[in-house]
Amino acid sequence: MRLEVRDSGPGQPAVQRPDDEACSGRGLHLVSELADDFGVDDHVVGKTVWLVFKISSAPDPAPLKTPES
Repeated sequence: MRLEVRDSGPGQPAVQRPDDEACSGRGLHLVSELADDFGVDDHVVGKTVWLVFKISSAPDPAPLKTPES
């Protein structure tokens, strides 16, 4: 599964290590810890931060038993 967030702000996002009292700066750190892959695509205006979660297919459920079976 791929998730993208785009903004029009300048600059490149960077993983930060905020102190316990900080009110921001944890987003990309969480992404780096939880996602299987992530990156940044630059645009003429702004950027897109993307992340990928690898998911596996769920196995087929067992067939339901009916009174006739």
